Parts: sequence; C-alpha cells; structure tokens
Amino acid sequence: MQQIVATIPDSLYIKFCDRKTSCQLWTAVKGSFENRLRMVAVNLHQKLQSEQFTERGDLQAHFDNLHKMCEELVVLDCTLDKDDFYVIMSSLPSSFDNHISSINGTSTMTSTTLSPDSLMTAVLDEQACPVVQGC
Repeated sequence: MQQIVATIPDSLYIKFCDRKTSCQLWTAVKGSFENRLRMVAVNLHQKLQSEQFTERGDLQAHFDNLHKMCEELVVLDCTLDKDDFYVIMSSLPSSFDNHISSINGTSTMTSTTLSPDSLMTAVLDEQACPVVQGC
C-alpha cells in the first residue's frame, strides 16, 4: 500500500484513502485513470473528425496532423475503423472532390483497398503536380 501511495498524487490518494487494502486502492486508482483515458480518446476522436484543411494551408502538415492523431488513438488502444478513412476525405475542401473521386474510382476498378496512406500520397502528388499543368 505504501508503494502505491508513494507513486500517486496526493489529491488522488485523498480521494481513495478510505480503501482498506492495497488491492482496493490499486483498483480504484486504475479505474480513475482508465476513465480519464477514455475521455481523452473520445476528445481526440472528435478532434480528428472535425479537422479541416483550408485551401491556402499546408497539405502535408494537415496530413501529418491527422496521422499523429490516429497514432495517438492507437496508443490509447482505440481501434481505427474504415470510417476513419473517410475522415481524411471529408477533411478536404470540395476543390479536391474530383481528384478523390478519380482515386476512389481507380481503386474500385482495380479491386484494391485504398489505405489512408495511399490516399494521402495520391492527393499530395496531385497537389504537387496537377494534370492541368502538364507534369
């Protein structure tokens, strides 16, 4: 019990000081942190879904930020599903719609699964070298 008390903040110990055994104390402390982590994950997932790229912004920085948030969710033991893939597409303004449709169409026709990384690479490639400029 002394080891647990020595490693947690005083404010947390005060909250759970009525626990009689080290097992009870540890269970209470662990539960408190698990609840906080869930809330952090929920907030991060909401932030990921609300992230938007602006026309004059840095697309690479935007994608890096999305990628970082996804990595943080994985660290928090949150599984990312196919809906998170659509977060990338929905974070882009409508000026990207034609290119994203083309990428999706090609993916469907070739029966390949488009990963978030491959989508981001294709969008970055298009921004760096648009077809209309003749690259």
